[in-house]
Amino acid sequence: MELIKSIIHNFRSIKDAEFEINPYTLVVGENNSGKTNLLSVLRVFYEDGGLKFDTKRDFPKFDTDDNESWIELHFLTTDEEQETLKDSYKSSDKILKVRRYLASESGKVKARQSNIYAYEGGELSESLFYGAANISSSKLGSVIYIPAVSKVEDTLKTTGPSPFRDLINLVMKKSVSASDSFTNLNSAFEKFNRAFKTEESSGLSIDSVKTDINTELSQWGVALDIEVSPINPDDIVKNLLKPHIEDQKLDGKRVDIASFGQGLQRHLIFTLIKMSAKYHTPNKSAKKDFNPDYTLILFEEPEAFLHPSQQDVLYRNLIELTKDQDQQVIISTHSAQFVSKSVDTLPSICKLHRTEKETKAYQVTTEKLEEILSNNLVAARLSGEDQDAGFDEDIRMSDEAIKYFLWLDSERSSLFFARHVLLCEGASEKTYLDYLADSNWKFLREHRVYILDCVGKFNIHRFIHLLTELGIPHSVMFDGDNDNKGRIDHQMWNKLIHDARTPITTGIHQFQSDLEGFLEIEKPDRTRNDLKPINIIKKHVGGEILEEKQQALKEIVLEITGV
Repeated sequence: MELIKSIIHNFRSIKDAEFEINPYTLVVGENNSGKTNLLSVLRVFYEDGGLKFDTKRDFPKFDTDDNESWIELHFLTTDEEQETLKDSYKSSDKILKVRRYLASESGKVKARQSNIYAYEGGELSESLFYGAANISSSKLGSVIYIPAVSKVEDTLKTTGPSPFRDLINLVMKKSVSASDSFTNLNSAFEKFNRAFKTEESSGLSIDSVKTDINTELSQWGVALDIEVSPINPDDIVKNLLKPHIEDQKLDGKRVDIASFGQGLQRHLIFTLIKMSAKYHTPNKSAKKDFNPDYTLILFEEPEAFLHPSQQDVLYRNLIELTKDQDQQVIISTHSAQFVSKSVDTLPSICKLHRTEKETKAYQVTTEKLEEILSNNLVAARLSGEDQDAGFDEDIRMSDEAIKYFLWLDSERSSLFFARHVLLCEGASEKTYLDYLADSNWKFLREHRVYILDCVGKFNIHRFIHLLTELGIPHSVMFDGDNDNKGRIDHQMWNKLIHDARTPITTGIHQFQSDLEGFLEIEKPDRTRNDLKPINIIKKHVGGEILEEKQQALKEIVLEITGV
């Protein structure tokens, strides 16, 4: 089973939001944009750690269209799971849709019930999903929540819900069914169960007590039996597992993990996830009832307290973990280390923006990605290239995807976390503006403007399309090259960039010739474009860029960014 979509209605800062869920999904956005709220509503759906909907805390404080609050999840099921589903829940597209009402003015929320309703024949049912609360909730798997910061005792406890206990359970569930020692342990319990009933102490045994009790109950036609329940992995973790830390520098003496701080705790969680990815999921036995072994891992700011190199390893282990169809990961993050570099996974990014009151969700869905790649061929259509007999649109769209893959390194992936992106044609503009932002132009950093090198003007429209779908405001600065129509038709490309403007493109500035011409400085030899970035910095440091030119450039940047 795989979660493929979530729809949220009236929860905290979220009025209405719908987004696709991928095996590995990133929730990105500024602080207070609603990332924690999105994870929280999923936890409330599963009542993770006993977390329940609280009207005072969870219903939006702004005006809403109704007094309903709910979250709807869509699961893609396998053929085997469809076979075991109740007939009324089966569908031709194999998608199981369920909605949990959290607050309702139409009687959908009842005490001591799951309040989960499924779609039957395309319509939301009036009957509870699988009836009883304890049954319906268990039919949709479980969730593991790992908070960004927590107390040591909350992180590592085994007697109650905790990231450590949940992950240990996940590791054991994946490995214990193939464990000879666990099989032997269960056999020993069965042998003990048979033997202890008849063993006597001081003339008494369980069987003798049972006989006396059943003599009294015989007139009712009932009898009492007593046995020891077989042990399961949850029992071992909760009651028998006692983790402790040994300091190898102190000859293995036990020490309080609190003395090591959050870094070690976070790395321990990271290690358990790495182990979870390492173990293979045991083969599932045939089931008569619908009861998928599904786990959703919610990881809040996995980068917390981890060195960038450790973040990269954790990212790769999270990806490995999601190769099992019954395990998915949703993370909220501020780190570009966790952004996949493949264009195919762009739909995995859910970008949240907070207006004065509401959270809005933006996402490049799979359908939108195809549209973006097609729209990027606008230059071929403007020039008439698409009319050539040898033009293959599918191949060119594939080339477009490869270009995104080449651009989206860890540095450029920072654009997904920016409040505003200033698109520049090349390295010279980016280098100089970054230099100014770190020295005189502090407003760029204060307003979280990310300056992006688009690797040429021919890519600017591509980034405009991508940023628009993610709801990220942006502006553009590029060289007009005097509208020359030589080997490269600059006039056509300049017009294409202006025509690509969208409602969240706050401004576009086109230099008549180029940045160096605007600043009135010499450029290096035309054959050494690689020297242009260092040349412009040297001219600035050497005092060759006039103060009025710097001020004029600043006014342009202020105008187009609107900060």
